[in-house]
This record gives sequence, structure tokens and C-alpha cells, in this order.
Amino acid sequence: MAVTTWLDELKPDDLRGDYAELVPIIGLELTVRVAEEIGGGPLLLPYVAEISHPDHLRSGYLDLYPIIGLELTAAVAASLGGGQLYLPQVRHALKVAKERYVKNHDRVQNRRQLARETGLSVRQVYRICEGKTQQRRSAVDPRQMSLAI
Repeated sequence: MAVTTWLDELKPDDLRGDYAELVPIIGLELTVRVAEEIGGGPLLLPYVAEISHPDHLRSGYLDLYPIIGLELTAAVAASLGGGQLYLPQVRHALKVAKERYVKNHDRVQNRRQLARETGLSVRQVYRICEGKTQQRRSAVDPRQMSLAI
């Protein structure tokens, strides 16, 4: 039985902004690698007529090339060249997916493990889970007797 991680539950819709523009070109897995390795600022992608050799690379393409390879860098240049991408830090870009994973796998006894799996702090995991448990607490069971007089 394969162990699932929060990355296995990641959906393309979880990535916002300019990361969402990269997903159709380089795929979800490579977009996550780009976020992890170079996220946290702007990426200038000047217009380039053709990229057929690593010596033709300049600016932001030099950052992408070691991660996604020459062929996909050329595809990014063809689709997004002539602009700039803003790539937020990975912790911001993947926050939605991590929170959903924590909520779906929450059991009081495994919160420290969830923190290790997602890279969130234990405190963050507890805050995410408390939002979920407060929703449970506020839901009233219709069979429960009221103490109101």
C-alpha cells in the first residue's frame, strides 16, 4: 500500500497566480519544484525567438533551465516570453493544499506527524484543526436537549 502525502492530493487549482500559468506548460510536479527552488520573487522572461542551446539562455530562463530542462524552458519561452512572472514563496503558494490535507487527515493523536509531513509548524496545524473542531462544536445535534429556560 502506497503512503499518500499532501503532494499527492495537490490539484492544479490549488496553485494561484503565475504558478497557475506554468502548470499547463510544465506540469504540476515541476511547477511545485520551481516553487520550492526559486519561488519568492519576480522572474523576468524576455522575448526569445528560439532556444535551441543552453548558451541562448538569459535572465529568468537561467533559473528555470536546471529545474525543468531545455525543452520545457523553450516551451515556457514560447508561451510566456516577453513578460514577468511573480512567483510567491512556496509556503504561500501551497498553503491551500497543505491546509486541506491537514483538515482531511486530522486526528488529535497525529497532529505532530501532520506538521512533519507538511512542513507546517505544530502550532499552525493546531490552528487549522481548531477551525475544523470549532465548526463541529458549533453544530448542534437536534436530538440534544437544550438547557435554555
